[in-house]
Amino acid sequence: MAERFGRLYDVVELPLTAVDLTDETWRMRASLHNAALAKSIQEHGQKVPTFVERRVDGTFRVVAGFCRTSALKALGRETVLAIVLDEGDPEAAKIACLENAARGALTTDDLRYTAWKGEREGRNIAEQATRGGMSASTVRRIKTLGTMPQAVRDAVNARGLPMTHAATLGTALARTPKLDVDPIIDAWAEHGWGVERFRRELAKAERGRRRGRQPAGVRFDGRKVQVDLDAFDGERLTASQRKRLEELAGVLKKVLRGV
Repeated sequence: MAERFGRLYDVVELPLTAVDLTDETWRMRASLHNAALAKSIQEHGQKVPTFVERRVDGTFRVVAGFCRTSALKALGRETVLAIVLDEGDPEAAKIACLENAARGALTTDDLRYTAWKGEREGRNIAEQATRGGMSASTVRRIKTLGTMPQAVRDAVNARGLPMTHAATLGTALARTPKLDVDPIIDAWAEHGWGVERFRRELAKAERGRRRGRQPAGVRFDGRKVQVDLDAFDGERLTASQRKRLEELAGVLKKVLRGV
């Protein structure tokens, strides 16, 4: 017997060949590889049983414990300690969410995987939220996050950057792809900035980078000045910016003529 989430369950030993890891009905982790877990199982054995659901053909789908079961299989084990639920057990969704929460916070990649899987299976936003233990607004933000640069996703996963801040960061990187965001994220972590202060600091960093960069599109050749408006590194020039640069080129030419 094993006590999980306030209930006692019978624990049985099942052959791993009867457990179908390709059935992702209840899977919530983007990656099933967990080196620390595999090492622990190798050294101490399986300590926590896997929840499985009995299918009509007599095989089993995993409800909670995908990483655990995957590690056992990779280690060449032949059996898995499991708690068996009947197919269609209404507790399955709750157990999948609680068990994953108990193992550690789901990363944004995990949540994005869950949302993507629900979409692939034809579930609407509300159904995806229920299955993943999330709010509908969280599902929408996760889908948006999935389209953002890796630097944004890393900041959310590794540093705990809130989704609202992540959206602001993604917008800044879209404007200035080579912006160094690490110092700003470090300062946010130290001072706990709200999204408005975070946005202002990003804007300052963008302006500073533009002022401090040697313009790649301006070339001096003796007394001649050439301006290539399409050569500016990663910048999207507006019509007014292009006009000002053209005016600057004219001024520089006049100055050099007088040298």
